[in-house]
Amino acid sequence: MKNKLVMNMYANTNSFGEVLKKTLENASRVDIAVSYLQMSGWHLLKKHFANVQPDNIRVLTTDQLGITHPAVLSDAIHTGMQVKSYSGDNLYHPKVYLAYDSNKKPIRAVVGSANVSASGFATGIEAGIEVKDVALVRELQRWFDHFFADRLAKCVDQNFIRAYEARWKSSSANRIRLRRLLMGLYKTRKSSKTPTTEDFDVLDDIFSAIRLPVATLGFDHAGNNIRNLRRLLEVLSRFPQVGDKERSELHLLGFLNGMGLTRLGLRARGARSEREIARHWCHWVRTTSEKSLAERNPRLISFRRAANQFWELRLDVRRYFLKNITSAAARSLLQTIELLCNGSPAVQNLSVEDFKSLSKLSLNVESLPEFIGRAVSDYLTNKGSRSWTNSDRRVVLESYGRTPSPSFLLRVYHDA
Repeated sequence: MKNKLVMNMYANTNSFGEVLKKTLENASRVDIAVSYLQMSGWHLLKKHFANVQPDNIRVLTTDQLGITHPAVLSDAIHTGMQVKSYSGDNLYHPKVYLAYDSNKKPIRAVVGSANVSASGFATGIEAGIEVKDVALVRELQRWFDHFFADRLAKCVDQNFIRAYEARWKSSSANRIRLRRLLMGLYKTRKSSKTPTTEDFDVLDDIFSAIRLPVATLGFDHAGNNIRNLRRLLEVLSRFPQVGDKERSELHLLGFLNGMGLTRLGLRARGARSEREIARHWCHWVRTTSEKSLAERNPRLISFRRAANQFWELRLDVRRYFLKNITSAAARSLLQTIELLCNGSPAVQNLSVEDFKSLSKLSLNVESLPEFIGRAVSDYLTNKGSRSWTNSDRRVVLESYGRTPSPSFLLRVYHDA
């Protein structure tokens, strides 16, 4: 049988993702040796060997580069796959995928430049070969068996992942700097019209930690009756003469318990401005237990997580966001910043130029890996497209980030 070239983004050749699908979907056993695994590629790859028993899948990766995502390792071992990490002094950098028949004989392999990532499988410029020659496939099997049995290949268990995850999180800044360097951002890069491989990898890093529901950074966390601070002031001014939907939303936002106002609600009703009411509400969100927030409205937990992350962003990003909050021309960039505040701490190392590059990709659901697309859809179909024509996001964020005065700190909020 003839070997075939595998090349992404070139002529009419099949991509790595397409070839791997054909190679793995009918296999009874699978071996994978790659230097790193990203969530975006892992979600794609898992579909290709969905019919393979997990204990018939062996994965040999490495923690040397600090790029493999801990969540991939956790998913693999919890599924029942055999996973090892090569930890020798020599750089571990292969990309080999092996498929076996029901008699445990290797029948096909894919070798090349593609790691387990969305860009490696489709959008990055990659090249390799689909190996069908029996002698070569068997030699690749012997090669894999040799390194999988090597004493430097450590079994990956929960203890390994816990220790590795701490290192992985601490190296997020270095990963961002490396990708920025690769893109030429330090000296020469101007915003590219085409998303790059590094853009996909950055999104992979950030979205790996995202949790639904995805929050916005303003006050729109209930329904359609109380979407902004001005409307809240008006509703509270005529309480208790309010409708059932308004009561429901006052409860979701923390101002009402049962038929009566909470302590937050009582103080907010006495507020004379939108900024004052935002200050009361933000302090309540910051100081209320996660359990209490979850019982009232899970979106409040998401908001607190995203707002905390916002104030850890680079100064240039925070200034840009707050200055341009109602700018229609900057809308997609502002939405990208807000959306990514829901992700991992890797977002804290991005510059405005980085966000501009990512904005061309992050809101385009069809071009994204499935697990990222779900989060983007949740953001856009719920609150992410709303309330950009008023200044609520600026008022809320400034209230959330400002250090309260000592007299304000003396006021303790509890659910009534």
